[in-house]
Amino acid sequence: MATKSNELEIIQTPDEAIDALRGKITVKIEDPAEIQRQMMERILESENVEDILGRNAATHAQDILDRPLILNEVRYMRSKFKDGLPVFAVLEVTDGETGENHAVTCSAQNVMTQAAMLWKLGALPIGIVIRRAEEPTANGYYPLWLERA
Repeated sequence: MATKSNELEIIQTPDEAIDALRGKITVKIEDPAEIQRQMMERILESENVEDILGRNAATHAQDILDRPLILNEVRYMRSKFKDGLPVFAVLEVTDGETGENHAVTCSAQNVMTQAAMLWKLGALPIGIVIRRAEEPTANGYYPLWLERA
């Protein structure tokens, strides 16, 4: 729930995610205890040794381009960077080829906006692929976007 200063503890709805993307609300830095709890839950939900003994670190979207994924859930967290959007997305995905689960971080505006709208439409889970433009923008960034897998 937003406070009088339009600051949220955590984004809980797609409309809150959209407001955060638009800069209408800010998100407090997530509680380290909550992040630890989420990591513990991922381990407890593991179904194989590799998942249990894996690093449990997030994968960057740039490292999982062009792979068929199932987007299961999306979370938005406050960005620590001054430039760009005030939040970044954590996409909870399942690799369509290996069945492995990944937490994929992404700060690309298109991806975050598309994920928020998929969430809002109740379209999750959905098969996706993260694509990257071949040419950079004038600012040197390579735009990313989601396509249906």
